[in-house]
Amino acid sequence: MTNIPAGAILPAVSFGDVLLYSLIVTGRVTVLLVFGVLAVVVLAHLLFLDRRAGSPAHRDPRSFTGAALSFLLAFVVPLCVKFGWGSVGPWVPRPLAATLAGLGTLACFTAVTFMGWAVLVLGRAAHVLARVDRGGRLVREPPFSLVRHPIYFGLGLLFAGSALAAVNWIAAAVAVAWWPVALQRARIEDQLLRKAFGAEFEDYARKVPGIWPRL
Repeated sequence: MTNIPAGAILPAVSFGDVLLYSLIVTGRVTVLLVFGVLAVVVLAHLLFLDRRAGSPAHRDPRSFTGAALSFLLAFVVPLCVKFGWGSVGPWVPRPLAATLAGLGTLACFTAVTFMGWAVLVLGRAAHVLARVDRGGRLVREPPFSLVRHPIYFGLGLLFAGSALAAVNWIAAAVAVAWWPVALQRARIEDQLLRKAFGAEFEDYARKVPGIWPRL
């Protein structure tokens, strides 16, 4: 325990300093919390829910590569935040770091909400690997009326939000690296949906954008 000499003058800490520091800490905690919840949900889906799905009418094994890369990138981000790898927060002015962390925290929770909404709408049609179940239907209600691949949009927003929330350059690099993976995975799924639903999907694709929602 440190002994403080009697009469020593301690540096004053203002409410603004406490608020800025709280925002920065909240951003890092948010990243760890959100990716932890995401890992639990994906693991539960792989172990239990995916086994209850119907037999696939169409599937594409190429989607395994995209899924594996997505898992890898999603593992890198919280690991960097946990151990401070790639953090630029100490070199960024505290007001700017706190602003970025606040915006990133908001983006992370928005992304998780959007992805959760999409998974709930899909129900048993949600899969880690690209497939269309036998007897399935083309889902067109929100959020799929806003964007054809809302989960990929949400995950991209989550990666970008994590980079801001943690003020971390490695997380920012991951956010950039994610988009080629997402675009390739979206092309694979579009091909499966076109094969399964034909003209219905073509009409849907003309009206609804692929990854970036039309708000």
